[in-house]
Amino acid sequence: MKIAFIFNARLVGGAEEHLFDLAEEMLSHGIEPVFFIRKNDQVEERLKKLPIRYHAVYDPENKLSFPLKIAQALIQEQPDVISVNREHNIYASLAGFYMALPFLRKRPKLVNVFHTPTSRRYPLLTTCFDGVIATSEYTGASFGSKNPGLDKMTTIIHYGIKLSQPDPTSR
Repeated sequence: MKIAFIFNARLVGGAEEHLFDLAEEMLSHGIEPVFFIRKNDQVEERLKKLPIRYHAVYDPENKLSFPLKIAQALIQEQPDVISVNREHNIYASLAGFYMALPFLRKRPKLVNVFHTPTSRRYPLLTTCFDGVIATSEYTGASFGSKNPGLDKMTTIIHYGIKLSQPDPTSR
């Protein structure tokens, strides 16, 4: 299985650190992660030191090429899952996905991940994506209130990590 993670963060923060850790864990279980990232920034510098493949698809000097470069990378990689990990990448990722779709051997699952509760409305989210992951109930509910039907397709994975249930006998 191959998972493409799309995000164009300039800096390495908690979400990126988590994705790096997750990707290395995936590799150890035979899952192939590949990152679609911003060109010439901290994330790329970190990825050069890790055993994780990546494509620098976002060029701040040529923003209009972002969807086309996503499409080219998707065609080359043929992922099983596409994970859009930044809110501001939703529409560029959708455009790239639909450009690539005729050239993909099979349609990958398309998932969006929400890390922060901004409560924005995304008209195409419930019709184009196969699922949504939110890192807390609060984050998931904030998008659900503005995007009818989103709650039915949202899975909560606390802070991106499956937590075990607390022991009911402990305090």
